[in-house]
Amino acid sequence: MKIIICTLLVFVSSISYSQSPAQVKVLLDKITTVTNSKNIIKSKEAKKLISYNKRILLLLSFNFADDTKTSVVSDCLDRKLTRGEIAMIIADHIDRMPYFQLTGVQNCTVTFCVENPNFIEYYFWWLKTSSEKVIFRNKYITYIGNGELIEPIHYPEINEKQH
Repeated sequence: MKIIICTLLVFVSSISYSQSPAQVKVLLDKITTVTNSKNIIKSKEAKKLISYNKRILLLLSFNFADDTKTSVVSDCLDRKLTRGEIAMIIADHIDRMPYFQLTGVQNCTVTFCVENPNFIEYYFWWLKTSSEKVIFRNKYITYIGNGELIEPIHYPEINEKQH
């Protein structure tokens, strides 16, 4: 029932916003040329996505399960990030995610990646498979749809491609 109500709310609100899935894809694609993950949020394209504020979160979340490798290197993980992970980083900078609620992983030591502004990056080790990323994405969509973070944009064609 919550999903139906959230979907209706999201659908109605989608009419009033101009960001499209194509625009978000173009901006994410340009961010993938950043060389180090620490610099993602300094890029012009990331700043533009962040400027859309909370109303772009749902659109970003549709990209979370995208396993396309990028050239962006994470010193924290010692590997290249995926396009979906970059979308998660941007979303986390717009509104800090409740990591434990979404991942089930508690950071008891309160340590993150050293000198890295992307706190969510610490949790990427848990999101190894596409199915784990889809579960994370679905929990996140439920989280943003539960009233605190309203005004998302709904584009069903993006959601269908991610399944």
